[in-house]
Amino acid sequence: MVAAIVVMAVFGAIAQAVGGSSKSTGRPVAIQSSAVASAEPSPTSTRLTRAEREGIFVLTLRERDAFREAPSARLVKLGRTVCTALDKGATVSAVGTTLGQHISYEDAGYVIGAAVTGLCPRHKALVKSLT
Repeated sequence: MVAAIVVMAVFGAIAQAVGGSSKSTGRPVAIQSSAVASAEPSPTSTRLTRAEREGIFVLTLRERDAFREAPSARLVKLGRTVCTALDKGATVSAVGTTLGQHISYEDAGYVIGAAVTGLCPRHKALVKSLT
């Protein structure tokens, strides 16, 4: 029952994070870390700041056509939503299924892998290919 509630809450957050798009200008997008996150060190890393980890996450997602034009803040929100869902006990499968309602399942898997690797490595054990 709790898992169902978590998945429903995640669904709403993911739908909001994934929704919308921006028009392409044909120019590379610059990531401004001050607009994306604070410069606090991540609790799981002493070498990279939270902003640096989020910047790398955004650059990783931009490798996929589906995310090239999405605003950086929206991508970070999507990644943080994945981490929050996993923190609350949602399974990778449940998160992937929820994301798959808005983007392709392949892109959903990519988002989950990038989020776990870059934003919440504490969940690496949940993603077999990352361990």
